[in-house]
Amino acid sequence: DHIADFLNKPAKAVKKLMKNVGIESRNWTEEEYATSDLAVEAVNRALRMANIRPEEVKAIWCGTMTEDYPGVPIAPSVKERVGTPRMGVYFDISTACVGFLSSLYIAYNDIVSPYGQGGPQVVVGSDTLSKFLSPNKRETFMVFGDAAGAVVIDTISDKNSLSAKIAFQFGADGSHVEDLYIPAGGSRIPTSEETIRNNQHCIWMNGKMVKKYAQNDMRECIMRAAAKADVTFGDIMWLFPHQANLEIIDGLAKDIGFPRERVYKNIKHKGNTSSASIPLALRDAYHEGKLLPDELIISCSFGAGSEFGAAVLPTVGVPRRTTAERIRDLIPH
Repeated sequence: DHIADFLNKPAKAVKKLMKNVGIESRNWTEEEYATSDLAVEAVNRALRMANIRPEEVKAIWCGTMTEDYPGVPIAPSVKERVGTPRMGVYFDISTACVGFLSSLYIAYNDIVSPYGQGGPQVVVGSDTLSKFLSPNKRETFMVFGDAAGAVVIDTISDKNSLSAKIAFQFGADGSHVEDLYIPAGGSRIPTSEETIRNNQHCIWMNGKMVKKYAQNDMRECIMRAAAKADVTFGDIMWLFPHQANLEIIDGLAKDIGFPRERVYKNIKHKGNTSSASIPLALRDAYHEGKLLPDELIISCSFGAGSEFGAAVLPTVGVPRRTTAERIRDLIPH
């Protein structure tokens, strides 16, 4: 009810919308925290989990749409605070909610290329969307959260040759630019007193249109990625969709015929965290004992632009959890 009061909207209408999108709560940072702060924490945790020292890292790819400062990449700042070598690849990838999958695609290709950096490399998705929301835009104000998630990738022993099944599929449709965007602050509509008065520096969304094309585009990417990998859904343990909207997630699973019990969801208490959505889901699934080594998963996402993509990925190298870790994760926090 406090959200309804804040939005100056009827509590019944707010609860109905929240139920439809599947969100009960989401996390926002304190005002003093920026996107790079979350990214640094995620990268450090991933390196510890992988038992990799910062000085070993060859590249950090940051998927984000909410830089600390407009036009300035966060990757150098992340590199500096994590303590990785000065000479390396430190790039931001700006494909909105698809930022993590886009960065993962680039990292995979770089590692296997004779012209690449080699491994290990880090891919992080980090966004603080709460700083770009307005209570006047309830369709976005109640949905988006702040988060970061990171993974370490490298070439390692693969006894089941699952890496041969890695496949990506991406696409874009520029006709939907104004269905999900921040209108002002860029070169099209520079910042002015008028844009500030008109609330044009927050996220605007045409929810009905986004729901329609997002589901269709992710479905096509999933089917194409699975075909590239030459796998069926019987070969895939989990589907990790972008956690944007429960109706979209459930509708997508139904459309492609993927078993609902193997569709991972954490949107209920995370909300839509943009580029952090998928790595955050992977992290939660791991600690729930659902993400295990030496399996195949498939993930998909869509976002502003519009951008969309999917990937068939092996979980080779995912650390096996000790008994102590499993017990610790059972303790309520």
